[in-house]
Amino acid sequence: MLRSTSHVLSILLLLTAFISVVNGYEFLGCESQAPQGEGDPEPVTLDTPSDCADYCSGLETPTPYFYYSFGQASCVCSTVAATPSIYTTGTDNKGTCAANDYNQYKAQSDIPFYGCFTNADSRSDFGSGTVEGDYLATPAQCFDRCAGYSYDQVAFQPSTTVGQFYCVCAQNRLTDVDSTASQANCGVGAFFVYAEGPESTASQVDRRRLRERLRLAKKGVVEYCPTGMKACNVQGYDSYECINTASELEACGGCMDGEYKSQSNTTTGVDCTTLPGIAFGAVTCYNSKCEAYACKKGYTLVDGICEL
Repeated sequence: MLRSTSHVLSILLLLTAFISVVNGYEFLGCESQAPQGEGDPEPVTLDTPSDCADYCSGLETPTPYFYYSFGQASCVCSTVAATPSIYTTGTDNKGTCAANDYNQYKAQSDIPFYGCFTNADSRSDFGSGTVEGDYLATPAQCFDRCAGYSYDQVAFQPSTTVGQFYCVCAQNRLTDVDSTASQANCGVGAFFVYAEGPESTASQVDRRRLRERLRLAKKGVVEYCPTGMKACNVQGYDSYECINTASELEACGGCMDGEYKSQSNTTTGVDCTTLPGIAFGAVTCYNSKCEAYACKKGYTLVDGICEL
């Protein structure tokens, strides 16, 4: 049953200050619906996003995403990231969504959500040393890509025209990131910027990371990688690398050489680039499954698979 408009507005006013980061999860956008994958748990009714975060992280298999609607008090744990087609426009540039829309959250990265802006449309806006990526299937892939650089900032832009997210890794904060004129309501076409604000310090970041490690220690969980990523063995070495197997093209659906120090049977991943019949570069890994979108001559595309 929907709550009254006045009640919803009062909740939004109380929670606006900390809506962008909730219990180790980070804001990714406002959505018209909450997508789920096969086997994801049924939606539940909870009072706050914090309750939803605790619920989804406390599952036997924690989900990398959750969606929360204030108007419906609905919590949806999910293994699926939203596509640009279901992004809606928020009410400000700090991550406030319309009452009945869903707030999408992902396991928090090392740098917090800073806000949405319009002026991040060229390399010069980010300063020297900026690395611009291609369009990627999910914001998580953008964070993964930027993790390989010494960055101060990550930004992605949902595009309904391309159906993906444009990704930028930056060594400097936006020139006008604090300018009111450059702010934009979060939604399609705006850049979602993740950066340390002027009030943030290294010690604050360290404390956030320490709190997360303590939370996991209390649960008796050994976590080698951030939530949503797997510690995959590096062949020939007693070491691992953190991989998002839900979107990694060359380890789609699981680690190629097993999970690091895992005592149970694990799903072996698939290298999507080696599948037969797929045109060069015409495949992606989405929700742990290889999906082709073009085939070589003689093959037919059927439900994301190239068949003879």
